[in-house]
Amino acid sequence: MAIALFQIFLIGSLSSFLMLFIYNWVFILLYILTTTSELNIFFYRANTVFASWVWVGVTLAILYAFVIVLSSIMKIRREWLYNIIIDILFFIIAMLNIIILGSYVRDLTSIFSAENRVIYISILSVSFVFVGIIFSYTMRIATFKLYNFMLNINAYNKNVDVNSISREYDMFFNMFSEALLFGKKNDLPVGIVGFKIYNHIDIVEKYGIDAYTNVKKEFSNIIKELARGGENQCFLYNNIVYSVVYTNEDESQKCLSRYSMLLKSHDFIDEGITIPIEVVSAISGVDFSRSKMRVSVDIVIENMIKSVSDLLSQSDGKETYVMFY
Repeated sequence: MAIALFQIFLIGSLSSFLMLFIYNWVFILLYILTTTSELNIFFYRANTVFASWVWVGVTLAILYAFVIVLSSIMKIRREWLYNIIIDILFFIIAMLNIIILGSYVRDLTSIFSAENRVIYISILSVSFVFVGIIFSYTMRIATFKLYNFMLNINAYNKNVDVNSISREYDMFFNMFSEALLFGKKNDLPVGIVGFKIYNHIDIVEKYGIDAYTNVKKEFSNIIKELARGGENQCFLYNNIVYSVVYTNEDESQKCLSRYSMLLKSHDFIDEGITIPIEVVSAISGVDFSRSKMRVSVDIVIENMIKSVSDLLSQSDGKETYVMFY
């Protein structure tokens, strides 16, 4: 557990620092550019500011990383309370960041010695709050997207056994090849159905990568249990569960609806907390009673898997998506 949290902390720090660098240096470079007319002075000031800012960026990135770690271990059933807590913490760090950025603006200090400084400071404070709300909101979205992307890549590289996947794919490929040849011989429909947890990013963000891994494993096992006779050979790859189905075009929608209904009736639980999942599904197949297989089995299987993967990517959260036979 401690190792997992430290990993989240490191990835959170890196993703936060990268986003801080992008956000802050757009402002800093634009400010230096508008106050400097000579190119050599511009580079000198930019280098001087970076030398002092980099430590500020590291400090703020560490603060953001602690918030990300907190978000991964904080399991609150009430989603609105979770969002409020994370938003407040991001807002506090964003306001600290804005105040530090303000210190780089030399002309800003003249406001404190102006005649109507109370009015100016009030206007400046209100402006900072509005900017802080916008900055913290966009920073949270961008940081968590980059963090989840890096975390998923790291988890994939660490946990995936390439040889194991290759063996599973060979078993699935051989079984599906036999199904296609059987369907061709007896003029039967054969297809591949794919299932994907559409809200996997939200699950990782709210409940952690371990919770999502457990849910994904349980999700795959449930599909295998729900499959009818001869349809229980599943293959999990790239967060998609592939399974063979024996249904024609007219009944394909009913097939997806049956799986959808059964999956909705199942509670996915991790450490006593119910994890809500959104499932999308798609079917691609061939009905040998209507058409003949004119290319090799290998090409047919690869095309079906690619078609299902493309349909799931284009589903936009829709529960069912059927590719016509």
